Amino acid sequence: MKVYKKTLIIILAAVVILSGTTGFAGLPGYENVYGPVITPEEAHKILIPRFSAKGETKFSTDSAVITEEIKSLARGLKNDPDLIYAFVQGHIKYALLFGDVKGAAATLTDRAGNDFDQSSLMIAMLREAGFTANYVYGVIRLNPAEVLSWIGTDIPGRLLTLLPSAGIPAKVYINSADELAYIDFDHVWVKVNIEGTDYMFDPSVKNHIRHPGLDLETITGFDRTQFVTEALAGSTDGTQWIQNVSKNTIQNNLSSMAMNLVDHIRTIMPASLNEVVGGNEIIRDSSQHRQTSLPYQQSITAEWTQIPTSFKTALTIQLPGIDQTLYSSGIYGKRLTLFYNAANQPELRLDGSLLETGSAVSPGTNQTIAVNVNHPYAGSGGAYGDASGTINIRAGGSFIFVNGWGEISQNMVEKYRKFLEQNMYSTGLEISEPVLGESLAML
Repeated sequence: MKVYKKTLIIILAAVVILSGTTGFAGLPGYENVYGPVITPEEAHKILIPRFSAKGETKFSTDSAVITEEIKSLARGLKNDPDLIYAFVQGHIKYALLFGDVKGAAATLTDRAGNDFDQSSLMIAMLREAGFTANYVYGVIRLNPAEVLSWIGTDIPGRLLTLLPSAGIPAKVYINSADELAYIDFDHVWVKVNIEGTDYMFDPSVKNHIRHPGLDLETITGFDRTQFVTEALAGSTDGTQWIQNVSKNTIQNNLSSMAMNLVDHIRTIMPASLNEVVGGNEIIRDSSQHRQTSLPYQQSITAEWTQIPTSFKTALTIQLPGIDQTLYSSGIYGKRLTLFYNAANQPELRLDGSLLETGSAVSPGTNQTIAVNVNHPYAGSGGAYGDASGTINIRAGGSFIFVNGWGEISQNMVEKYRKFLEQNMYSTGLEISEPVLGESLAML
């Protein structure tokens, strides 16, 4: 048997259309960018007045939408504000991004989100529990030890790349010894009224234990040269193929190394997977954490009942008859589809709800969709990180906009799978928008 040696390069897009596409031109997608350093004072001048949405948004833009999962979780936490804080603080990973990205529901699903997202989740549960809770947007100040425990680095050079590239307005202060003194960040936290007193909670700034992980090479006894030599003993190969690789030798060596690892794990009895593979483990704060101001709070810029559109990540979709601006926190984790009706008109739907109907076009005709992603980053005069492009499709097909914002978990795939099963039972039609749409979303 010959095994062909081929390399597949897969380009993943943040926004892409599946099924029947004929071409892409400058499609917004994953891109490594290094942003300019911008201070909180400069950012406020750009962000607050900058956003002007195109089209009409026909669904709630509230990022703290209370879903059934959030209702159940709030009940499970006894509608207790301290337990609600402890859950978000102890179970939701921090994502280094700026602005409203996921919203409460998707943050709960992914178990990850930035300060805006974690605040949205906490506020949604607090409001479900009957409390008055709002967002607080301001500036916080952390010293090197606090930064290291939170995001993993206190090296000024790295921070000057990491923070602005994530779109976070920040000012780094260096002392006379050319050492990092402290950093001011733009940040969002939670204000809640409990029995007549306003308290401040910040679930997203958290301390971590950093596990280096096990030395797997030593523990398993893996020797690359020996492993390859034994696997290839008796084999032959050409420019793009290899045959007679010793499958049994590979299996036996892998089994032996696996047992070495299992025996070591049984000996040390690790408390978490992070101790084995390495990673950050949140130090959970289960104490009552009520305080009228944050200890590292520098100033408050604004208080919001909802996050303003100028701090939201927006996706604009345009084709003849359709001009929609949708916010990432309102579409992430939902199916956003473009199906053609019996009158040959494209219908843009979100979880089955019609957003807008486009102009009729003959089936099989090439059609161009313009896509634009607008990030709430203040760099480059507000244009940093923004992207636009066009997608060519054939009219009459069935399409879905696959969108991912920030860290995506396996939980999101399972969510689509559950909806697919429910829709299959309710409609039974494989080509229907609810069934085919969820099938494409799950892919």
